[in-house]
Amino acid sequence: MKFSYLIDRVVNIDFQNLNQTLDTVSKRSGKGKLSLVCDMAWCGLKYGAGYTDYTYCQFYKLNGDKRKTYLTRTIQNELVRKLNDRRFYHCFQNKLEFNQLFSPLVTRPYLDVRDVNVESFRRFLKGRSEIIAKPVDGIGGHGVKRIAVDENTDVEQLYNSLLEEKRTLVEEVIQQHHALQELYPQGVNTVRVVTILTGTVVDIMWVGLKIGSNGSVVDNVAEGGICAWADRYTGVITTPAANYDGMVFENHPNTGVKIVGFQIPNFDAVKEVASTAARLIPEIRYVGWDIAVTEDSAQLIEGNEYPGHLLMQIPAHLKDAEGLLPRFQKYLK
Repeated sequence: MKFSYLIDRVVNIDFQNLNQTLDTVSKRSGKGKLSLVCDMAWCGLKYGAGYTDYTYCQFYKLNGDKRKTYLTRTIQNELVRKLNDRRFYHCFQNKLEFNQLFSPLVTRPYLDVRDVNVESFRRFLKGRSEIIAKPVDGIGGHGVKRIAVDENTDVEQLYNSLLEEKRTLVEEVIQQHHALQELYPQGVNTVRVVTILTGTVVDIMWVGLKIGSNGSVVDNVAEGGICAWADRYTGVITTPAANYDGMVFENHPNTGVKIVGFQIPNFDAVKEVASTAARLIPEIRYVGWDIAVTEDSAQLIEGNEYPGHLLMQIPAHLKDAEGLLPRFQKYLK
């Protein structure tokens, strides 16, 4: 399987992106491009690592004993294929359908602009100062927009622009817990809870706090956000925040709030939301849930049927440069 994966990656490789990646890794490591290409190919064969795995997980710094501890793309694909029935992917990939299916856990008001007229949209806006608009099929925070509205807003123009931009899912802005608001106020900072379902038993595999930064309204690390690990049982942050570029933050870069030791509020409610959600569609057993924390509870934002394995293995967070494969190994048998 690993050899066929490597062949598939070579056939479908984005050579321009690969070359840019080689430039970056060569500068970081001091190694030549030819040496790196050969090592990447070896890591593809031996560990199932793509060049993105190789770069983000800093395989160029690691020996074989360390490399074999990582949940790489090939292994992640195998895990998803084993645990998730692709016939149910649509339940997670369409955000409107997701909100409807998980309605007991999605308590914020929302609508699909395509399903209402201008007057209904106007009524939805009444009394609100902001809305969130997003594509129903967006991923990774792409296309999410926070929009200020008031009595002077040209509602018809906004309605038409959302249709044109295909940001048709409109939601009320969640009022997050004051502690998370102090951490970063310009977006909702969410808790990523990764679960695996076996029968009715939910295993919480990993918990992280995703945090916005530098004016972004989304907390996705791929969109400029940062992330820190949390203890799976207590919700206390155990690592500094970091991003995919290798930058590490003991304190939030904009607000100065200390990261390590921060307690995720209402963490029991967060775990309950994740555990309840995990049982609703048992055909999808392996999910990364994004959960917002409100002043007195928690609510579900979305579920990812292909949880980000790189988010869970940012090098700055790993003890002794060892990946998370051992934690997931029993589910690969």
